[in-house]
Amino acid sequence: MHFPSAIALLTALPSVLACKGYTGGLPKHTGTKTLSAPQYIKKGQTFDAGWVKYDRGVKCTGQDEGANIIGGGAYKAADKIIQHNGCGHVNIINFYANDYGKVYRSCGNCKGNCRRSVHMEGTTAVNGGELMGINTNLGDKATYSNNCYPKVQCQGYNGCDKGNGACEPTKAGLC
Repeated sequence: MHFPSAIALLTALPSVLACKGYTGGLPKHTGTKTLSAPQYIKKGQTFDAGWVKYDRGVKCTGQDEGANIIGGGAYKAADKIIQHNGCGHVNIINFYANDYGKVYRSCGNCKGNCRRSVHMEGTTAVNGGELMGINTNLGDKATYSNNCYPKVQCQGYNGCDKGNGACEPTKAGLC
């Protein structure tokens, strides 16, 4: 019988099935392309940037333009997943988080701390802490709907300004 040949073949199988993916760390970009407007990739299409770094080349105006995080997710974030340091508004829609400290946190001690707002909906968070943390004493606002979370949906803080000396924010009830 061919039993010894079959055994030899089966022992070689794990090395054949082993991961042969890229092991060189993060790749370096080969160039930069600046866009004056967003580039939209239609549903079902793909886009290969060819190792080129893309940017908008437009200076932010104090984050007045806001930000939208639609879809996606993160896991194993010991502290914050989304840290909002600029002024303005952030929308977080249909996001997934697993094993985290906070999904969203308005900066609690930025120099020149300002008013921020956040809207979160359809977010699923498991194995973590706060869904959102805002500085209620600085006028931050949070709106939210249809979120699934294990502990606290919105934690209020007394934020401070490092421009006035070293400081750390303190918890100030739920929001």
